[in-house]
Amino acid sequence: MAPQEPEQTGHGKREVDDILASVLAAGLPYRVAARAAGCGLSTVKRRMASVRFRAKVQRLRARAVEAAAGRITGVMVDAVDELRKQLRDPDVKVRQTAARSLLTIGTELWKAADLQGTVDDLKDHFARLCKQYPDLLRETQIYGQV
Repeated sequence: MAPQEPEQTGHGKREVDDILASVLAAGLPYRVAARAAGCGLSTVKRRMASVRFRAKVQRLRARAVEAAAGRITGVMVDAVDELRKQLRDPDVKVRQTAARSLLTIGTELWKAADLQGTVDDLKDHFARLCKQYPDLLRETQIYGQV
């Protein structure tokens, strides 16, 4: 009878990286990420020194923010409808507060949309540059895959 290999209790490097990236993307401290992944604090610091790993954490964080933004967007219509109703309130202070809120929200939404358009244009320009100058992509791995 052949001796049995001992069960591995630790995580593989890829699994550790996935756990670390998820915990760090959630904004938790390094020590919490280390505990969750079953590794040392020095491992977390070493991984965060990697441009690619930091980019992975950023991508996960961006996905979480997008998901939250999607949920908020779902209730924004209801909030705006409520503010529109308040524009017809008999109390002038209620109407003024609603109007101010709508103007502020509207302005911020326009700014965000304009900024998103600029970011999209820059991404397109960067992608064209990377096709034109392939070495540029290797030098800028922090931006992820283009």
